[in-house]
Amino acid sequence: MPRAFLLMLLAVGATVAANDVVVLLDNSGSMRENDPDRLLKPAVIELIQRLPEDLRISVLSFDSEPKALIGLSDRAVDLDSALESIQYQGQLTDTPAAVERALYELRSRGRERASRNILLITDGIVDLGDVAASRRAEDWLTGALVNRAIQDGIQIHAIAFTEGADYRILQGVTEATGGRYYRAADIDELRTVLDEIRMVLARQLAVGKRELAIGLKQADVPDIRPVITITRHAPVMVAPPDPTVGAPVIPIPSESALRLWVVSLAMFAMVGVAGGAVALTIFLYRRRVSVTPRARSDRLEYFPECYLVDLDGVTPSTRHELKNKSNIISRLKSPPDDGMNYIYIPRPNIGRRHAMIEYRNLTFWIKDLSSMNGTRLNGRRVSTEQRLKHGDRIKFHTYEFEFSVSDLAYSTETEAAWQS
Repeated sequence: MPRAFLLMLLAVGATVAANDVVVLLDNSGSMRENDPDRLLKPAVIELIQRLPEDLRISVLSFDSEPKALIGLSDRAVDLDSALESIQYQGQLTDTPAAVERALYELRSRGRERASRNILLITDGIVDLGDVAASRRAEDWLTGALVNRAIQDGIQIHAIAFTEGADYRILQGVTEATGGRYYRAADIDELRTVLDEIRMVLARQLAVGKRELAIGLKQADVPDIRPVITITRHAPVMVAPPDPTVGAPVIPIPSESALRLWVVSLAMFAMVGVAGGAVALTIFLYRRRVSVTPRARSDRLEYFPECYLVDLDGVTPSTRHELKNKSNIISRLKSPPDDGMNYIYIPRPNIGRRHAMIEYRNLTFWIKDLSSMNGTRLNGRRVSTEQRLKHGDRIKFHTYEFEFSVSDLAYSTETEAAWQS
C-alpha cells in the first residue's frame, strides 16, 4: 500500500486503528431483584473510565423501548448524570429493538473501517407482554438483525445477569457474530466479566494500531523490481543422447533385506488383527453397558410419580405431573416447543419463566428463575436451589401448591432392587 494513501487515512481520523462500542443496559423491573443495590451503574462507569481514550463508546438503556444515554461522540459527558435514569422501572423487555438501535448507531455514527462492537447486559428474555409478539421479536433478533450485524462486521457480546436469561438466544446471537458470551451470577462476577471485555476491546484497538504501523513501515521500502535481460544465441547442434548414460540404477535387495521385509509385514498384520479384536471388544462392551442399565431402570421404575397439587384452584387441573425433564412454571398458555414441560398458571403475577423444578440424583430440586414476585418453599423465599420432599408447600407469588409423591416411590422392594 503506498505511503501517501496510508497518510491520507490517518488524516481523516485514524480510521484504521479505531474501535466504536455500544453498551445496552437492561432497565426492566426484574433487574431490581438481581441488582438491589444498583451496582450495575458504577460498574459500567468504571468500565468506561478505564477504556483507552481513543475508543469511543455509546450507552443505551432499554425496557419497552431503547433510550440513548451517551452518544458515540460524548466521551467527556458526566457519566453519573447520564446514567441516572437506570432505575429498573420498565415493565417489558424489548431486547431486539435495543439491538436494532445499536446497529443503527454504529452504522450512522461509527467510524469507517473501525472495529465495532455491541455489549448487551440483560437479566431476562424478550417479553413484550404478548406471546406471539415476543416470538416475532425473537425471530427478528436471531434472523434479520444478526444478518445485518454480520454484513456490517459488528460483533455482539452478551452478559446474562441471571439464571433466568434465555441462554439459547443470547449464545446463538454472539456465536453467529463472532462475539463472546458470558454469565454473571452476581455483581462481583459482572465486574470480572466487564474487566475481561475491557481487555478484549483494548486488544482489538492495539492490534489495529500495530497493523497500521506495519503498513506504514512497509510503505517506506522502495519498490525495487529486478531487471531481467534476455540474450539470444545462435542455435547449437547437439548429438542425440546415449540412452545408457544417466539411466537410473535399480538396486536389487539382498536375501537378508527381503527376510526383514517379510517379518515386518507379518508383525504389522498381527498388530492389525490384535487392534481389531480390541476395538470389537470395546464396542460390544459399550453396547452392553448402554443397553443393560436402561432396561434395568425401566424395569425398576426408579423415576417416581410426583405432582404439584393446586391448593388454590388457580389452574385448569387439580394436579400437574412432574416429568423427568425441566418443569417450568409459566404464565404462557402456548409455550415454545423447546423440550421442557410447562405448567401453566394463568395469572399476570406469574413470570413467563417463573421457576423450574428438575429431577436429578433421584430427587426433585426447585429454583426460582429470577421472577419479579418470587417463589417460596414452606414460607421461605427460594434464593438458591432447594431439594423437595413429600408434603412441601410451594408458593409461586401467592398461589400455593403442594409437592406430592405417589406411594409407589416409597416402595421398599423397589428401592432395595435399585440399590442392588
